[in-house]
Amino acid sequence: MDFLLFIIISIPAHSEKLIGGEITCRNINGLMYETKLTIYRNLAPSLLPANYTITYRDSLDTVVATHIVTTPPGLLKWNGCKSYTYIDTIVFPNTGTYKVSTWDCCRDTVNNITNSTSYGMYIDCRIMVDGLNSSPYFLRDPIILAQKNLEFLYSIMPYDVDGDSLSWELSNPEDLQNALTGTSGSGPAYFFRFVEAMIAGAQELGLSESDAKILVIQTIAGASEMLKQDGASPTKLRENVTSPNGTTFAALQVFESNDLETIIKKAMRAARDRSQELS
Repeated sequence: MDFLLFIIISIPAHSEKLIGGEITCRNINGLMYETKLTIYRNLAPSLLPANYTITYRDSLDTVVATHIVTTPPGLLKWNGCKSYTYIDTIVFPNTGTYKVSTWDCCRDTVNNITNSTSYGMYIDCRIMVDGLNSSPYFLRDPIILAQKNLEFLYSIMPYDVDGDSLSWELSNPEDLQNALTGTSGSGPAYFFRFVEAMIAGAQELGLSESDAKILVIQTIAGASEMLKQDGASPTKLRENVTSPNGTTFAALQVFESNDLETIIKKAMRAARDRSQELS
């Protein structure tokens, strides 16, 4: 079983920024699991963190559920840190390996991430769902502050209720940061460009610029809301609105013939590679 925890050592900033977090999954009964999301933020006064969206994906990376968890009261932990614990319950559709994840913006000041306060934080937990297994967790909280230039020893005490053997390692968050830049950092521009193209296409079909803009934006907003629904899968949603040999099918065939997926992947890799060059 893979268990991923982000722990970010940082200096408190002037707003309540993300410091780190973790996700664990505990078997309740059969395919029913409790998900525990813990988010660490610095203690500077600001707005409470937004509610979190927890996404559940199967081994094929298909979304099987998307749950929104409500913001709880913050618990004071150490100097300059609050923790927020979110609890969710899910019944997985089948046994197998699943990935439980969340994302939020923005990070606190972190020395080993370039422009860290401009980036979000991604966390995931990968769990083998078999009706018995639970994910490991740490018995102690991560340390946020330690004195510079002095030897520092601290055990976070990893524990597995099932008695599985455990191994863990520290990883540099920069390793994933370039991928996050190519996905979410540059992502909004991809959609804006797509909207531009749809507006231009609508105008070619005879709509005025103002009508085209309103219709396209409403369409994008409506599709976004559908994706947020529990269990929403982009593949399933696309199939639901595509009749065989219908109008939508004809449009999608143009995308497929021009290999839209490859174009998008190339664009994302270009953004990632450029991020690596700049870091």
